Amino acid sequence: MQSPARLLVLVAVVATTTANPGTAQTMTRISGDNQQVARAGYEIPGGRARFEPLVVQVVDDSGKPIARAPVTWVAQAPRGMACQLDPAGHGLARTVTDADGKATLNQMSGKSVYVYYASGKFRVTALHGDASVTFHLTALDMAPPPPPVPGAVMTLVSGDKQRVARVARVANRIPGGTARFQPLVVRLTDASGKPIPGARVTWVATCPQGTVCQSEPSGASPTTTPTDVDGKSTLNKMGGDSVHVYYGSGKFSMTASYGDARVTFHLAALDMAPADAK
Repeated sequence: MQSPARLLVLVAVVATTTANPGTAQTMTRISGDNQQVARAGYEIPGGRARFEPLVVQVVDDSGKPIARAPVTWVAQAPRGMACQLDPAGHGLARTVTDADGKATLNQMSGKSVYVYYASGKFRVTALHGDASVTFHLTALDMAPPPPPVPGAVMTLVSGDKQRVARVARVANRIPGGTARFQPLVVRLTDASGKPIPGARVTWVATCPQGTVCQSEPSGASPTTTPTDVDGKSTLNKMGGDSVHVYYGSGKFSMTASYGDARVTFHLAALDMAPADAK
């Protein structure tokens, strides 16, 4: 972000006008159209596609750039796809043109759009008054992971045999409360005992009927986590917790797997204490 303090004041050679709804205005695409980006990463199931900035220019009927013109950006995506244009999670964003009449969509840590949950074609339309242009973009499937290392061994490091009572929270009044479990950690090594970094560990919950076990903020299941340089993989996506359990109590399991290697954590959600249930 540019600092509001400027040490130098530059005088533009090309004349610039300010936005005036009464004049004819034209918008053109400058850059960012026709991007194809593969989804990647472990934070969101299936990965996240991050698109480079989208840039448009607004000019008047004589071709002069229009400064301080408001530009609204709207995403249009197929069912099942989420498109985020601003940090608040909206599919809509607003920008203003600069002295050259250019507006840039780059509010997502310098990127224009984050795409989650599905792949395919989608559109982002920039609008200013009656003028508009559309960018045609494509989110591609995540590249498949490399095949599992033959003979890999998974060991349970920590988090097994937790017994956690469900607790009511004022900010989240789920009937019967929520049991929040500490992180679950496994370690992955090859046949010689060396750590396997960068591997993808898959976690699956097996819960009794009527109980919900959530290990991914989106609610998706299964979820995956990467191994670090020591071969350790930690399930802690639920605000630092591994699993949140709702609506029922009892024993359940979380199984971590990588190829044929797997371990199972045996956990139990307990009923809310009578004092908490009031």
